[in-house]
Amino acid sequence: MSYTTTATEEVTASFPSLKRLEIGPDEYPGLDPEWQKLWNTHGSSMIRADEVSIEEYRLNPAKYSFTYPTWKGPEVFHVEDRQIPVTTPEGLITIRVYTPEGPGPFPVHINFHGGGWVLGGLQSEAAWCRHMCNKAAIKVIDVDYRMGPEYNATELNVNPKSVSFGGLSAGGHMTAVLGHFARDEGIDIKLQLMIVPATDMRYCSSKIKQLTAENCPYESVLQLKDVPWGPLGREQWFLKYFVGEDA
Repeated sequence: MSYTTTATEEVTASFPSLKRLEIGPDEYPGLDPEWQKLWNTHGSSMIRADEVSIEEYRLNPAKYSFTYPTWKGPEVFHVEDRQIPVTTPEGLITIRVYTPEGPGPFPVHINFHGGGWVLGGLQSEAAWCRHMCNKAAIKVIDVDYRMGPEYNATELNVNPKSVSFGGLSAGGHMTAVLGHFARDEGIDIKLQLMIVPATDMRYCSSKIKQLTAENCPYESVLQLKDVPWGPLGREQWFLKYFVGEDA
């Protein structure tokens, strides 16, 4: 049996199988009615990612996530992929560079996609990157992870004094970590764009079987701990793959 299948079984065995069901208007006070309608229409019939093995999920991500992109986004002036060397372990990663029309040098925004540190890729937030490139007239670099700060600013035709970075969920976590690295190295960053960042995962330990006020300091988490799209078991599933068996 593979490690990933074992991890899935261990996490999901601790919780009832919360299928993605429709939610009622009074089930979660404060929930945006527009989101509720969107969920009930497009997401309620799906199986959660943590109810299958990661190998199965990666075969067909759209089967398990109604937010998985089906459109690449608007056209931009220029798109290119580059291979960037990394050292630990040694190898290459891909970055996708979106460039707006104009002479430059451009401000540059580095994007880290979400996906619980284990899912997603350059297609995950392509539409988001394309919109940013067009609307803000900036160069956007989408990272297929394992990337440190890019120093080849001249070759890329970007302004090294106008750098921002950001990401969603797991990408938001990486953004927060990079912010600390930049601070410690005295690197000036224009802004960090952290969208629902995973910045405190202490309450997602696999040792926790039920969230209470004693083990979780966040009222919103306690209130929404059983929502069909993101219950505790799902967060533990991601964390187990990210940091290992002792999470």
